[in-house]
Amino acid sequence: MTRFEAVRGAILSNITGPQKVFWTSVVIAAPTALRLLLGHSANPVPFVTYFPAIMLAAVFLGWRWAAIATVASALIVNRLFLSRPWLENPSQSEITILFFFCASCAVLILIGDTLRRAVRETERLSRERDVLNGELYHRVQNVLSVVTALVGMAKANDVAQFREDLLGRILALSKANRVLKDGTSTGRSVEELIAQAVAPFRRDCSMALAGPPRTLPVDACYQLVLILHELCTNALKHGALRVETGRVHVNWTAEPHPFRLDWREAGGPPVAPPKRKGLGSKLFAGQHMFAVEVRYEPAGVTAAATLIGSLASGTEA
Repeated sequence: MTRFEAVRGAILSNITGPQKVFWTSVVIAAPTALRLLLGHSANPVPFVTYFPAIMLAAVFLGWRWAAIATVASALIVNRLFLSRPWLENPSQSEITILFFFCASCAVLILIGDTLRRAVRETERLSRERDVLNGELYHRVQNVLSVVTALVGMAKANDVAQFREDLLGRILALSKANRVLKDGTSTGRSVEELIAQAVAPFRRDCSMALAGPPRTLPVDACYQLVLILHELCTNALKHGALRVETGRVHVNWTAEPHPFRLDWREAGGPPVAPPKRKGLGSKLFAGQHMFAVEVRYEPAGVTAAATLIGSLASGTEA
């Protein structure tokens, strides 16, 4: 392990409250002991041994604990290492020295805490990047599987008709994905949203959509499209949409009830729970606006996506 990795690991470690109290005590006690060893030779600069400790406290513990260490250090120096404590009747020069000590510690705390925040923010962005890379890989694999399946779904008596049918489905897939980058804050029609999301996967009467008029905010729409895309992809690869006789029924609730979408497959091949959890399962579990429950029943996959949190109280519109 390199020196940088060791420092980085210490900054990223989750230190408990009692541990922070212990290390803050060490930050105060260590320079105090060193100051006692230096004796009168350190009198011209009574706070000299405390500056590195304050910097380390800011880097590894955060600005709050470094500030506590600063105040405690000032009190200790005032009481132990001065012939006449400043707080009793300080002179102008003594007040100036104390001011510069506090100002210097403030600068050290600012620098140390900034470094600490930078390392932690870099680590958070790195984790998000890894998640996004994994999700991107999963999406690319899904798109390739979907396109392959769409080729198999396209029906035609000649090449021109086959091409028209296939291009129409790919265009529908593009329109369904377009909502994922919609930056508006207005609500969207649930019926229109679902119709666009499942359009590339529909074949004749293979999917039935039923539900009352309703709107959802764009943030919820984004996650709902991801959920529908995952369900459609799985149905196309393994479930009801894989065969001619398969059917999918999609229903949703009316206002003012909390939004809930029900997905039910029938007429497809035999269904069995997956042996391991893939990225699709992680996507369902990672939704912070929807609680997604998927059941692998003998007749076909069923799923329920229920809006949770503040949006579920009837404020979607």
